Amino acid sequence: MKKLFRKSMFGGFRKKDVEEYVNELEKELEKLRAERDEGLEMIRQQKQDREMIKKVLSDAEEQAEKIVRDAERSAEEKARCAKQELRNELNNRVIEFMTVKYHLAEFSQGIDELCDQLKGVSESVRLASEELTAKVDSLAEIPGDSESSEGNPEKKLSE
Repeated sequence: MKKLFRKSMFGGFRKKDVEEYVNELEKELEKLRAERDEGLEMIRQQKQDREMIKKVLSDAEEQAEKIVRDAERSAEEKARCAKQELRNELNNRVIEFMTVKYHLAEFSQGIDELCDQLKGVSESVRLASEELTAKVDSLAEIPGDSESSEGNPEKKLSE
C-alpha cells in the first residue's frame, strides 16, 4: 500500500495524513495478525486432526488385527470341537457296531443250537416213525381175524 503524503507549510508532511496512514497500517497489521493467528490456529487444528486420525487409524488397525486373531482362534476352536465330536461319534458308532456284531454272533449261535436241537428232534421223530412202522408191520403179522377191523391194523389206521 503506497501512499503519497501532502507537504505541509513548514516543511515535512502533514501530520493528519501521516496519522491516518499509520492508523490504516495499524488496522492492516491487526487484520494480518488476525489472519496469521487464524491460519496458525487452523494449522494447529489440522495437526491435532492428523494426530487424532493417526490414532484412530492405529486403533482401528489394532482392533482389526485383534478381530482377525479372535476369529482365527474361534475358528480353530470350532474346528477342534468339531473334530472331537466326530471322533466321539465315530467311537460311539464303532461301539454300536461291535454290540450289534456281538448280539448277532449270540443270535447266530442260538440259531445253530436250535438247528442242532431240530436235527435231534427230527432224528427222534424219524426213529419214532421207524419204530411205529415196525410195530405196525409186526402187528400186521399177528395171526388172528384178518377180516375184523379190530385185528387188522391197516383198517384201524384207515378208520
